[in-house]
Amino acid sequence: MGSFLRPIGAQIVALQQSGFTNDKKDNRKVSGTLPVRLTLMKEYVELLTIFIQATPYVEPTQEHPAVPLLNELLPALIDTLKIFGSVQYISESVAKCFENIIYAYRIHSLPLLGPMAESLVSSFERYEHGCFLWASGAIVRQFGHEDVDDRVRLAIWGFVERQSINTFRLLISKSNIHSD
Repeated sequence: MGSFLRPIGAQIVALQQSGFTNDKKDNRKVSGTLPVRLTLMKEYVELLTIFIQATPYVEPTQEHPAVPLLNELLPALIDTLKIFGSVQYISESVAKCFENIIYAYRIHSLPLLGPMAESLVSSFERYEHGCFLWASGAIVRQFGHEDVDDRVRLAIWGFVERQSINTFRLLISKSNIHSD
């Protein structure tokens, strides 16, 4: 798995370092030709997602051998949101990847949960794309029923609180715009 995912991660990092200037017309996927760099970024993230979906089952009591690899790749995904997050279809691809990590690795994804949750909160605050709430729901659905320790459960509720506050702020700001 590493021999496939590490080169994809390296390509993602290379695209991040190539410099990105945001043209407002690139923020939403529309008919026509997409900028090559954005298309490549989306495709690389989707390739990671495909590999993540194809993970073998590992008993919850055993260590999952792919989690350290995902821990290596996670900073590249988080940086993708920091750099390309204003582009909705890039954000959707990364959010989908996060969701698949949660569902495919279940309890094994706990070491990745903190950075992913923080990235989802900060990305939703910054870009206001609904895909971040959608991916956040995966965390709540997966770990709301898992037998996790109180510290993890408290952290998840803090995460839910932050996303809820951000959602209500967004709704209030949008309702003020439309009432004027």
